[in-house]
Amino acid sequence: MTSTRDSKAKEEKRVLAEHCSIDSNNSSIDVEKETDVASISWRYKIPILIVLLLLNLGPHVAEATLSPLKTTIKENVKEHGEKICNARYGVISSASALINALFPIISGVLIDFYGPSFVSLTCSTITFVGYIVRAVGGQRESFSIILGGEILSGFGFITLNSCKYKLYTHWFSGSVKSGPGHIAFIIGLDIAMNRVYNTIGKQSAIPIVEDAGEANWYWALWFGAILTGFSLIINVAYVIMERRLPSALRVKTGYEIASERCKTLQNVNKHWAILQMLKEQLKQVVYIIRDLPAAYWLICCTQILQSASIDAYSSNSPELIQNTRGEDKRVAAAEGGLDDVIPIVLTPVFGFLIDRYGGRTYYIVYTACVYLIAFSLLAYTKVNALAPVLLASLALSSNDLPFEVTIPLVVRTKTSLGTAFGGWKAFYKAGTVILDVSTGAIQNHSVAVKHVSPEHQFDDMFYFLIAIKCVDVINGCMYMYVDKHYMGHVMTLSERGRVTKEANEESRKKDRKLLKPRLRWTIVGICMYFALVITAYVIFIYYSVAKETCR
Repeated sequence: MTSTRDSKAKEEKRVLAEHCSIDSNNSSIDVEKETDVASISWRYKIPILIVLLLLNLGPHVAEATLSPLKTTIKENVKEHGEKICNARYGVISSASALINALFPIISGVLIDFYGPSFVSLTCSTITFVGYIVRAVGGQRESFSIILGGEILSGFGFITLNSCKYKLYTHWFSGSVKSGPGHIAFIIGLDIAMNRVYNTIGKQSAIPIVEDAGEANWYWALWFGAILTGFSLIINVAYVIMERRLPSALRVKTGYEIASERCKTLQNVNKHWAILQMLKEQLKQVVYIIRDLPAAYWLICCTQILQSASIDAYSSNSPELIQNTRGEDKRVAAAEGGLDDVIPIVLTPVFGFLIDRYGGRTYYIVYTACVYLIAFSLLAYTKVNALAPVLLASLALSSNDLPFEVTIPLVVRTKTSLGTAFGGWKAFYKAGTVILDVSTGAIQNHSVAVKHVSPEHQFDDMFYFLIAIKCVDVINGCMYMYVDKHYMGHVMTLSERGRVTKEANEESRKKDRKLLKPRLRWTIVGICMYFALVITAYVIFIYYSVAKETCR
């Protein structure tokens, strides 16, 4: 047994030596070379994977408790002595997304410079404080305090995901040297665990309210805040665990690179040199964004409102079921929360299939078509709500996965991945703000202006969501063509096929025009992003200050 362990240790040391130059004291590492972590033993990876999967437990549960409480919040929370209505609730539900229309890009740069472990610990702390403030606002039935808590928690929630995705890419990506990786399966597993947490939040909210009493409904918010504190403890455990690993195994940060380079400077103050490197790193942000490939901007710009439409659906489905099927709040919340059940099993399966067989573009078309059927059945028929909810759950299993496993394939520089994932989340959250608030406004317009019955107040809103998903079907077909002719089949190939093709230098030069930076694409992407953010802030501010009458 001892000899086996010694041989494993020698093998790991050999792998490290191939990629890092380490002196006799293990204190100096050649930062220009990256360790091929995919070759390292799973005895390092498995504990880290478990901790990372638990990192979002609290924030996801806390966030998921909001949509089942929509009716309760509208009945109890007041602003200037008056009950809030749909558009005002839309302001609350989109508040955390508002800050994440801008912050993920900034936090992405911080992740690349300071490292995902430090940034994630900071964000976990901010998220914990934000959800405590939200719970206090619920206890005081104050719209403004709840809104403030949602905005504060928004600073950390999405950044945690960017930190995790960079770590997953660091530990589980494949390469020509190490062979195929497991990145799609791991991200699929992470998404599945997030669905577990969402299901806990959605299914527990109404029972907590009923057990505590309608007057004490705010305990559902405190439940999420307490679990967020637990996630903060988990984050501290991860940082400790990472610090105990050999330094060559950790994610290389801009700060560490600056420190190593400072050792080569003679008669120069170390702190001054680090400051100069920090300034240089910040200056490089412009170049990092400029050097993002055209394929990255294509994905971001064509997916502006797609994932946001799913959030809008999930936010409104419990109330829709309650109004159109005559269910009470508890049953409606339970049925509406079932959309997270199937992804718990199927998302890792889809991830495994993508790693093994590829075909990311086919999943995009399939997902959009299933959502079209689910939306139509739920909003415009009287079939049992379980049928469209379970269909939507099936589609949710493959909704985000094809894109989130494609980004590391088109953005190949690991030191830019934090910025890339941050930009992707910024696009997504800006769209979420627009759809959360606008769908509430459309619903209000149907009731207050068109004077439709409560049963039909969702009709116009779902026409809008269906139109968005029709565009996604077209997008999927377009991705198939573009991937074949301009992206070197990076979205179609399996993990093994991709690695094999990259090993062939000749094939790497062909059909990869959009995998290179293109100034025009970068300009268009940046302009579309700022237009999206401006639209999101205008809509949010307008409905934050607009006065509305509850009818």
